[in-house]
Amino acid sequence: MFLKTAQQELDRVAKITVQTLRFNRENARQTTVRIEDIVENVLTLFSGRLRNSEIEIDRQFRSRGEIVGLEGDLRQVFVNLLSNALDASHQGGRIVVRIRDSEDYRTGVAGVRVLIADAGVGIPPENAKRLFQPFFTTKEHTGTGLGLWVTKTILEKHDSRIAVRSRAGRESHGSVFSVFFPASMRD
Repeated sequence: MFLKTAQQELDRVAKITVQTLRFNRENARQTTVRIEDIVENVLTLFSGRLRNSEIEIDRQFRSRGEIVGLEGDLRQVFVNLLSNALDASHQGGRIVVRIRDSEDYRTGVAGVRVLIADAGVGIPPENAKRLFQPFFTTKEHTGTGLGLWVTKTILEKHDSRIAVRSRAGRESHGSVFSVFFPASMRD
């Protein structure tokens, strides 16, 4: 059992390393990409892990989610967010992934919003304030504390924003990460 767990963790770290190297090497030219395709690609990457943990993905794709961006960078964003949702989820749980056309509630700018919601353990308020700081982690043995920091950095490069709501209570728990991509992003 411990050997299997160790191998799974090694495989996970290897995948993260490969993804990180890929997104750093890719062409720095932005193109039109479909967020739905990127998310599906990432879900395929996690298919074994999803199957082993019996976690259901509830796809609510109400938009093609076309934006201009760096495909490798955007893939890394969803690898990080979905990996965290999987880590937080319980055996047999459910993760909702929603893609829809939206508006930035602050500016009224049109764009695409992606929500990733889990019913996992949740994030205590004292940790929520530090989530996007480099090297901050709540995963004692497996986390580097770089995933959400990298995610936020990539999103800022894409003129996009990320927000999180979470509850860590006994009766009500889970997290929702919301990413907004403006329709018109810089070239």
